Amino acid sequence: MRKPAIVLDIDETSLSNWAQIWQDDFGYVGSGACDMKPDTACGFHAWELMALASAIEPTLALFNLAKQKKVAVFFVTGRRDAPDLRAATESNLTKVGYLGWDRLIMRGANPVCKDNDVTSYKRCERKGLAESGFTIIANVGDQWSDLDSDAADPSKGSYAEKIYKVPNPFYYIP
Repeated sequence: MRKPAIVLDIDETSLSNWAQIWQDDFGYVGSGACDMKPDTACGFHAWELMALASAIEPTLALFNLAKQKKVAVFFVTGRRDAPDLRAATESNLTKVGYLGWDRLIMRGANPVCKDNDVTSYKRCERKGLAESGFTIIANVGDQWSDLDSDAADPSKGSYAEKIYKVPNPFYYIP
């Protein structure tokens, strides 16, 4: 087998944003402050920058098993690549126990994939990993956009041998 790898989504797959979702009464507030005081909204961007999301324990266990077995781990997230958000995301992942991943791939960093919608962007990034010699043995995400296969060649199967859809009862990204 070529270099084995797994691809993990971040939000609601590797990290839980439950505190922010609860604070916003299950609504979506994209921008604005997030002070987590009662009866106040919590802007999602501000929440991400706070780096307070908790680990989703089964995903963390999968991550640790993969690292133990010398399987490369890539995070492919829809979070936009900006210096402050990258630093906060790396800090949050590390703080909750995701140590030693191979690469954090954020939307907009790769000029080949950056202008695509989220489904096409993630597919493009997985294709790049496969073309660089990795065999993606598992692709894990909470949205079908994390797992979508190549419409031009469905046999590509998301550029992964297996896909795993994690339930997300909070929101759906079409």
